[in-house]
Amino acid sequence: MRILPSSRILMILALLSLGAVFFFPLWQILLDAAQFPGGLQLHIWVNKISGTDKYILQNINILNHYIGMKSIHPDSIPELKYFPFIIYGLLALGLVVVVIDKAWAYLSWSVLISLLGILGIYDFYLWLYDYGHNLDPTAPIKIEGMTYQPPLFGAKDLLNFYVQSYPHWGAAFLGLAVIIAFLAYLKKIHKPKIDQLEPADLVTKATGQSKQKKVNNILIQVIAGLLLVGCGINPEPIVFGKDHCVYCKMSIADPKYGAELVTAKGKVFKFDALECMVPYMQQQDKSDYAYVLGIAYDDPGILHPVGSMHFIIAEKYNSPMGANLAGFKNVQLIANNPNLFDWESLKSHLSSRISQQQP
Repeated sequence: MRILPSSRILMILALLSLGAVFFFPLWQILLDAAQFPGGLQLHIWVNKISGTDKYILQNINILNHYIGMKSIHPDSIPELKYFPFIIYGLLALGLVVVVIDKAWAYLSWSVLISLLGILGIYDFYLWLYDYGHNLDPTAPIKIEGMTYQPPLFGAKDLLNFYVQSYPHWGAAFLGLAVIIAFLAYLKKIHKPKIDQLEPADLVTKATGQSKQKKVNNILIQVIAGLLLVGCGINPEPIVFGKDHCVYCKMSIADPKYGAELVTAKGKVFKFDALECMVPYMQQQDKSDYAYVLGIAYDDPGILHPVGSMHFIIAEKYNSPMGANLAGFKNVQLIANNPNLFDWESLKSHLSSRISQQQP
């Protein structure tokens, strides 16, 4: 079987990297404010808008209503409908480039995707500009001369919110696709033609093929590692009755309780209760967690960012480790309870309780 030239292998890897944009957000906007412990995260995908939880757009639209900003409705954003077809077209064109296997084809594809990427970023900027400037004059809150355009790249203060906007993994994979395709072009133009080689060069070429194959294999492994680098940093669902708490070693059995930590390196730690996760975090003496999650009593079995939850301590909530602690997504269910905590105050409360129990 004829072995594919290294330029073709690189182009196939570029197509795999481009395809990864369907599995990761292209951009993220983070909003931090005192009334939202843990902040709000808005993720912009090639075909949808999501965030830290399913209510993210509802919460942001409620806030926007008071200052006259438009509501975000993904179904009404045309780019989210036709952008996927542009990616499909680039993938199909890339397969044609692999078949053609010409230097001009690799260069043309990398230039085309670069231009489309720049146009996409410009289109996103225009959307942000309209989103922050086109305000409803009848809004309940009006501040003369104030606009609310989030930054395209960077951070700024907007009223009581600190807003950050940065590329996400999808944008990284898109950029990686351009780089790999350009490497395929460079590999192609630097490949010597056999009729231009002297006899001594032919001997060197034959004896050096094994070493070249090893270099190519290493290059492929490095690029494949880059493609997979973000895949492991994700939460895992708790398997009730099978998973065990890393702190107390008990089986995680009740779907109304439970918690999970995911480190920045992608390692997952599961707990049968929030009162196990907090002391575990204290013992580790580190804070490099990609995810800090808890299960809501009013949404059993589902992990949510603890910053978006509220917590209550009451005897009727028989949590596994006896803290009578439950988390809730809908704060209205427990709004009148005096023992109501947000995540930061809960950590402080549990830390004090642990200190009092220690001899």
